[in-house]
Order: sequence, then structure tokens, then C-alpha cells
Amino acid sequence: MSKEVTVARLPECDLCNYGKANGVQDVVRTATVDGRMRTGSWANMCDPHWRDYGVGRLGTGYGQRLRLSTERLTHTVREANHHSIQHGPA
Repeated sequence: MSKEVTVARLPECDLCNYGKANGVQDVVRTATVDGRMRTGSWANMCDPHWRDYGVGRLGTGYGQRLRLSTERLTHTVREANHHSIQHGPA
């Protein structure tokens, strides 16, 4: 397994969602790592949660850094530009 994987969409942080659902935090951040936590469970985690709860390594058995596909990003920018040209700025 690679230390990095390209995805079409970055998921939300599982731990942020858990915190929000339990009234502990208000913000749900984007996940940057799909990794193993010190407890042995796996989660999609934002950088702060990865630092606090992750095992601190990436690779086979530890996790992967999530990277947004540049193809998807380029497509999204093109859509936004096309919309702006046809309908004016948002």
C-alpha cells in the first residue's frame, strides 16, 4: 500500500463528525488521512485529529495521505469558470 492515495473527493473527518454529533465541537474539517488510530480503529482524520489520535506513520498497516485528484479539481474550476462566464460572478 502506498503512503498516498488520490481521491475524487476529500471526505469529512470522522472524529470531527463524532464531536459535532455529541456537542463537543462545532466545526467539521476535511479529512487528509485515512489512517489507523492508537486505539486500533481506522478513521478518516483531519490533520489535528491525526496528530492527536493517529499512529504517526503512513504506509501498509498504518494509513494513507488523501490527495484530491487534480483532474477533478481542474474539472471543478472549469465548471465554475463556465458558470461565471454564462451567468456572471456569484
